[in-house]
Amino acid sequence: PPPFTMLKNLAAVSIRLYPFHPRTNAAREFLSRINSDESRESNPDCKVEVEITNDGMPPFIDLTYLDGQTQRYDASRYNINQLMEEIEDMAHSVAIKDIEKDLETMKEEAEDDTKFAEYLRTRIRPRYRAQYLVGSKPMQERKLE
Repeated sequence: PPPFTMLKNLAAVSIRLYPFHPRTNAAREFLSRINSDESRESNPDCKVEVEITNDGMPPFIDLTYLDGQTQRYDASRYNINQLMEEIEDMAHSVAIKDIEKDLETMKEEAEDDTKFAEYLRTRIRPRYRAQYLVGSKPMQERKLE
């Protein structure tokens, strides 16, 4: 699996699980991914806590983002791909807020919108561009080098 680089938008991760619960696969895989060297390098300041319980409750993952938002996931309801997609979408919205701050400064300094649009094309992932009304240039307009 690809390295989990969304730790760069997280301040803390807390995983609570009962190891014998039948639906702990997603929580265990998530823990494995965030403890990889690549993930830890993306944000060494991210605090990761794991609580092993004996209460028989389903696994929960609590995330605290850099902007202070918190999110709780019942990991028993997700497979790992669904869980990663949910977390990635939330992390993306946090990253967008950071980008919007950069854009406000950049838009004030730019004489026209070309620098602004180019910045958006480089920073925003293709699947999210439509919601910000940013398209990519048609193929015939691109310079191939």
